[in-house]
Amino acid sequence: MSIHETPYGHLHVQQSGEGTPVLWLHGFLENLNIFHPLIRMYQKPAKHILIDLPGYGISSADDAFDFSMPKMAEAVNHILAKLSITNAHIIAHSMGGYVALQLADKYPDRIKSLLLMHSTAVDDNEQKKQNRNRTIEVVRQDYTILLNEFYRNLFYEANRERFAGEIEYIRRNAGEYITAETIIRSLEGMRDRPSMIDMLKNRKFKLRYMIGRHDPLFIASELIAQALDVDADCDVLEMSGHMGYIEEKEKCLSLITSFVESSESV
Repeated sequence: MSIHETPYGHLHVQQSGEGTPVLWLHGFLENLNIFHPLIRMYQKPAKHILIDLPGYGISSADDAFDFSMPKMAEAVNHILAKLSITNAHIIAHSMGGYVALQLADKYPDRIKSLLLMHSTAVDDNEQKKQNRNRTIEVVRQDYTILLNEFYRNLFYEANRERFAGEIEYIRRNAGEYITAETIIRSLEGMRDRPSMIDMLKNRKFKLRYMIGRHDPLFIASELIAQALDVDADCDVLEMSGHMGYIEEKEKCLSLITSFVESSESV
């Protein structure tokens, strides 16, 4: 574990293992701890790099940090440079996918391959922007209202009782250490992000989508069509909502490992 002083804040980074670099980027209202179960089970040689994004986990955000997805990507690039990581395979969940796409756009040589887990390359439509604005108003009044239901609602309804312990762990581990300001600014950053579809159509790295059949945030058929549109492969987790790395952990890990291994040989 190390804390790096950067222009974006004091950023918490963890590294483990030896081999090809694999960078893990967490999503909204999460932190790097969510990936520990997968990394403990990871069987192939790899150098795992985990980052608490600015304002998340035990990373701070500089007072001037705007939480836009491009700025998040700048922060990640800064850490990779400090660690002398030329490029990496990236495993990115949800909002982490938005950050990874900006990294690919601004610093394409950093990307060996990209796996988008429960994420999308399109920008928010008007309905989603309105939903984010409504959530911002809720957070301004009492952000615990959001946290009390947020994590549970990300799971496939049929899985919620079975994973009640994991849901509570994530809520306590991530939710209790996040500020209303970080939540609001992150919602604004996601709301205002641009589409990355054109960038993906002209990419030079290998891309794959991991999709939850019952994801409450993204319609599976739309993500499958998006993957086809940008000439990327995809895998569908048939018994998952938005949290496939928990809901179908073994299958998720197998897909990640095989993707990194196949991308390394390209």
